[in-house]
Amino acid sequence: MGRGAQNGMLAALLAQEDFNTGYDIIAYWAKLVTPAINMDALSDQIGKKWDMLENTFKPYPCGIVIHPLIDGVLELRSRGISPRDLQSLHVTVNPQCVRLCNIRHPKTALEAIFSLYHGCAVAFQYGAAGKRQYADEVCNEAAIAAIRDQVEVTTDPSLRDDEAYLIAVLRDRQEKIYVEHAKGSLANPLTQPDVEAKFIDQSNDALGMERCIKIIEMCRNLEKLENIAHLLEFCQT
Repeated sequence: MGRGAQNGMLAALLAQEDFNTGYDIIAYWAKLVTPAINMDALSDQIGKKWDMLENTFKPYPCGIVIHPLIDGVLELRSRGISPRDLQSLHVTVNPQCVRLCNIRHPKTALEAIFSLYHGCAVAFQYGAAGKRQYADEVCNEAAIAAIRDQVEVTTDPSLRDDEAYLIAVLRDRQEKIYVEHAKGSLANPLTQPDVEAKFIDQSNDALGMERCIKIIEMCRNLEKLENIAHLLEFCQT
């Protein structure tokens, strides 16, 4: 969220110094920002390695380090385990998850995206972790708070950010889950239906289901559109 403000300030400072362009804009920019940069290391993979392909879509509206926990809880739900069965939930994550997302009882949606406990709780209670599950009113539900209190966290620096272990302690047994790569990670990317489902979850309230479906159909056949304005008309609220 601070990145936009940073970019605006940087643009203003560059304009103040009469920053201009040129034929070798990458080298010009890099040496201006970081004088000691190694241009050979920066450019030796140009045309061979495409960093854009390492971008992924994340399925849940929260810190990405929480995603393997949500995946693990959803797997527990798929095994028929409900919040009523749960006595405690022990999770092991990379320390980064705790550093970034250690708010146990968020009161607002903004706080909830930094709460590993909330991610586990809504996944258990609702079998989902979308926009509605991160709304202010859900943050303050007593049932959600009760599940958050059942979550115990251990860190392990050998785990990746997209990896986690979960142990659900039930009345009569334990259920163990290992998430090797969270859904939405580079090693486990979202499928096309996953991306479309997230779009609907994010946009349905503003656009309505009929328009969401139409937008998806137009995007699937984008190369056949005579004018991109036809798509943009459906995206306006």
